[in-house]
Amino acid sequence: MNCGSWHHHSDATPPLKIKNMKAKLEFDLDDVDDRMAHLRCVKSTDMAIVLWEMTMNTRKRVTSGYDEKDDFYRGVDAVFDKFRELMEESNINPEELIR
Repeated sequence: MNCGSWHHHSDATPPLKIKNMKAKLEFDLDDVDDRMAHLRCVKSTDMAIVLWEMTMNTRKRVTSGYDEKDDFYRGVDAVFDKFRELMEESNINPEELIR
């Protein structure tokens, strides 16, 4: 395989130089499914911000003032644990999406 002046050898790793990577998404906004896909892309930052807020701050605010042994606290904790589990199963990490 020839990649410019670099030739692949099993014991060598090629230097990767990727510049100016771009992606262009196109949607047919007359198509119902494409319109929904477009809205998902347009709203993705808002969703990431909400996920960040929920995972980083909301649990703390909701349980503030409750003892860890309190039933309410444990119930809220169980809900947020499940929420984190679902995000992990889908490989969603808000820390990767928000700086």
